[in-house]
Amino acid sequence: MDEFVNKIVNSLTSGGKRLSVVRNPDGFLLAADTQQRVLAESGLLLLPIGSAIELRVRYELIDRHSDEHVCYVTDSIDAILPDMKAELYIASPFSIAKIMPECNEMELQQAKITFAMASYIYHNKFTYSLTASETRYLLNAAELRQSVDVTDICGKLRAVPREWESPEAII
Repeated sequence: MDEFVNKIVNSLTSGGKRLSVVRNPDGFLLAADTQQRVLAESGLLLLPIGSAIELRVRYELIDRHSDEHVCYVTDSIDAILPDMKAELYIASPFSIAKIMPECNEMELQQAKITFAMASYIYHNKFTYSLTASETRYLLNAAELRQSVDVTDICGKLRAVPREWESPEAII
């Protein structure tokens, strides 16, 4: 499992319980790319829940007797009834800034950060706190890196005609 995904999963789950609930104010866990990568690499289903009633229905009909690991992502944990709270691990509120404390929190909140961008930034391993402008520069670099498709570049290189008779092609 990727170290970044592992860090996310560890902040959302507990070893003893397979169901958890978390509040996610910045919405990072609600992004489809984040949900897909976490599910593919760890088997943890990040499930957006709109209300306590929706959570209760999902829990009673599907998750109560399932072996699947699920983390319910909700806006409010206060409305969950006590009998369910005993069955769930209640994680502390998640924000991407907690996973990457060296970055400027305000810049991370303002940016529409994707999973690939966050993973790129996380794997850079900074040993000092970044200023707002340094964080903004890093976000721009991550966005630029994300927009480059390696298969597209390889396809374009293969389409270049090879004229071995001309000195320019050889060089």
